[in-house]
Parts: sequence; structure tokens; C-alpha cells
Amino acid sequence: MKVYEGAHLRNLALIGHGHAGKTTLVSAMLYTAAASPRLGRVDDGSAITDYDEEEIARKMSIGTGLAFVEWGKTDPDKVKINLLDTPGFNMFVHEAKMVLPVVDAALVVVDGVAGVEVVTQRVWNYCHDIDLPRMIVVNRMDRDRADANRVLESLTNAFGRAVTPLQLPIGSEKNLSGIEIWSLRCTKRFAKTKFSRCSLPPASVMSASTS
Repeated sequence: MKVYEGAHLRNLALIGHGHAGKTTLVSAMLYTAAASPRLGRVDDGSAITDYDEEEIARKMSIGTGLAFVEWGKTDPDKVKINLLDTPGFNMFVHEAKMVLPVVDAALVVVDGVAGVEVVTQRVWNYCHDIDLPRMIVVNRMDRDRADANRVLESLTNAFGRAVTPLQLPIGSEKNLSGIEIWSLRCTKRFAKTKFSRCSLPPASVMSASTS
């Protein structure tokens, strides 16, 4: 078994409301990092972190599932990232609360249609209570009625203007084709399998997104 030094270990919890897509996101991360040969799906019971018979039957997480990926170009630089996939339904959300003290950060997964929901607020408060760093991922942006502006408004209303978008979707609903990553110098555009650089968005767009 490979041994990792502490500097090359990261623990990341995925938290959020039920059916926001946490387990699906973990499956996508494992597939992208080549830790899994196929993209696991909750609907057909092949998601790696939902392996319990009851979870497969109900198509929902009941306990915290654990998986890991290696990320980095060369072996000395590779980091092991432990992914803790927590339940999002109210009766099981205590599982999320228990794992937060032992992780380095939390990934708050939000549904692109529903926005901030009851458990979203609850797990955010858990993180706030222990001053845990967190990042928000707006998931399922390819669904009907998914709206990035509406979700951003929901997030800023719930968590304040400190919520700042670092990535924006290209297109929406069935026309979603990629994302743009903003930086101080330029934006990077990922459209399906293609990558390109382009100029910064107009100042009016950036101010509208952060106002």
C-alpha cells in the first residue's frame, strides 16, 4: 500500500441538500482522475460511494461514503484527495456534521434549479461554527429551468456578498456546453473537450455578478 506524507494528503467533504448531486459529482471526479474506469450513476446503482443495498434501492446516501483520487502530473507532486460523500437528507445530515471537524475544506453542492435549500443553510452553518473553509459548486446546470443568475442571487441572499463566482456556465439547460474560469488577467474557456483563452468579460458583467 502506498504511503503518503501529510503534506500530500487532503480531506474534502461534499455537503449539501439531498438530490443536489453530491454522489454524482464524486463519481465524475473519480472518472476524470482515472480512479474509476467508468462514470458511476446513482440511477443504475453503479455510484461508487453509494454501495449499500439500501442506498442503491432508495437512490440516496444514508451514510458517509469514502473514495479517493490522486491528482498531480508527476509522482512526487501527486496529492491524495480523500472525498467524503455525505448524506443530504434531514434525517441523516448528522453524518455531515460529524465529518466536518476532520476535513480540510468542504464542497457545498447546490442544485442549479432549486438554489439554496434547508439543508444547504444548515450545513453551511455547521462549517461557519468551526470556521471551516468552503467552496460552492452549482450542480445540474443542464436541467430544465436551471438559471445561474437566479442561483447566484439565492446564494448571496443566504450567505452574503462574500459569495463570488469564479466560474460561469457557457449556455444553459440543454444548451450548456462548458464553463469559463475568471482570473485577474483573462478567462479560460472549457467547452466540452476544447480549451481556449479569451479576454476578460466586460466590466458591466463582472460588476453585475458581484453586486
